[in-house]
Amino acid sequence: MSEKLETYLDEIRDYLASSKEKQEIIAEIKSHIMEKTEQEFGEITEGTLEQIIAIYGSPRQVAEKYMDDYQIIAPTFKGYLLRYTAVLFAVHFTLTIVALIFKIRMLVLPFFYIPKMDNFQALFYFPMIFIYDLGLVGIILYYVTQSRKDVRLPWPKLKLNWQKISKSRQAKSKIIPLILMLMGYSALVWIY
Repeated sequence: MSEKLETYLDEIRDYLASSKEKQEIIAEIKSHIMEKTEQEFGEITEGTLEQIIAIYGSPRQVAEKYMDDYQIIAPTFKGYLLRYTAVLFAVHFTLTIVALIFKIRMLVLPFFYIPKMDNFQALFYFPMIFIYDLGLVGIILYYVTQSRKDVRLPWPKLKLNWQKISKSRQAKSKIIPLILMLMGYSALVWIY
């Protein structure tokens, strides 16, 4: 198969929100492109596929055709909601831990204000910062959706060989995860 077609289908797959139907949708799009190429040109070559892909539309537009109804955040961006929230929460969480350790308050412009608090108050503060971060990312994705521009949000693509990784994980000792869990638990107990 054409490398250009594979790249195009991968980009569409990235925009699709529903993980259950992704393979079916991608197979359908691929068959449409192949049929249209054969109808238009009589043969399927790299050049003819490229022309049909250009006519077919941008990956985001094609993916949105397969999404059911309009939502506040476009289905193509739903996968980014938790990813970006997790990254933002990790930063916010780390800064809060630093503020707790040094018993200071922090103002990190433009988003974070971390008050001076004790360990007990921090237990109630952590769920609140998660909700705050989720809302902040949600608002940004809402505005990106409303702009109706073909925006490609940054997120690293990792093409991993899962079979090789699983074999290497089986070979490693299971003591490392145990040590990491004990360290994390010790840190939480110390903070408490």
